[in-house]
Amino acid sequence: MTFDFDQVFDRHNTGSTKWSRYPADVLPMWVADMDFAAPPMIIQALQKRLEHPMVGYSVAPDNLREAIVADSGQVRLARRAARTDLPAGVESGFNMALKALVQPQQNVVVQVPNYPPLRHAPGHWGLHKVELNFDTQPDGTYATPLDTLSQSLQGGGALLLSNPHNPLGKAFPREELQAIADICLEHDAWIISDEIHAELCFDGRKHIPMAALSPQIAQRTITLMSASKAYNIAGLKPRS
Repeated sequence: MTFDFDQVFDRHNTGSTKWSRYPADVLPMWVADMDFAAPPMIIQALQKRLEHPMVGYSVAPDNLREAIVADSGQVRLARRAARTDLPAGVESGFNMALKALVQPQQNVVVQVPNYPPLRHAPGHWGLHKVELNFDTQPDGTYATPLDTLSQSLQGGGALLLSNPHNPLGKAFPREELQAIADICLEHDAWIISDEIHAELCFDGRKHIPMAALSPQIAQRTITLMSASKAYNIAGLKPRS
């Protein structure tokens, strides 16, 4: 299927968050909202659903969970649909996980720079945040300072991981993910992994889900994914 990425859409007066914040002569580039149309099959599925006139309260059908697990990118994460939950979004997911899993006296480690809502999340629950800077390597790449990570997770807590990383674009190699996971297992810390950009790897880079490393790591990992970035459908979720 071909797709026209050159077609221009005027999004003014459509309720677009991106295009409503500034005057019409300003080109907004402040949010991850692409100005491409959603894929035709998504539009067609929405149109088909709207042929039924009732739009009351709904639940996720079992075949949706099964489709998520059966997808080639997800089957490595979960073998049973019962392990797949559907929060309102990735932001809701990592906030729910922090509230449920981390105690007030424990640390929440966030690698920086990072997505602001992820950096702010520990503060919503009165949790102590440790911002962990990457080590810049001679070749210009970024590496996790493992010793500092280990020190920061003494006593448990959680690591808020962004993989692939936002905004660095870093796709963590398996060896680094394994080293990070080993530290978290050693300290009984949770890994809350935001993997929303999993399908946007280019230049030969490959996304490796943290939970795919081993069953033991999967038991300590909350993996958060969404179709919103890869398919530009961020508006198709509940908003407060």
